[in-house]
Amino acid sequence: LEQTIDALEKLRIVWRGDTLEQNLLSYLGQLYYDNKDYANALRTWKEFVQNYGGTMEAVTLTKRMSEIFDQLF
Repeated sequence: LEQTIDALEKLRIVWRGDTLEQNLLSYLGQLYYDNKDYANALRTWKEFVQNYGGTMEAVTLTKRMSEIFDQLF
């Protein structure tokens, strides 16, 4: 899992501005979440929402981020 996260982080840096980036950020956030790295999961999803705020997935992720934040704090 750690190797997958590292590889996706490297790809995230160089790939910008299309649906692949959206999928990458969404999936990477989920991997962080599954690995119980909640801070990086929220950071990654926040980047998705900032870059693609007009999408339905951004709305869904915003709600999910709020729920996770409430559970943690």
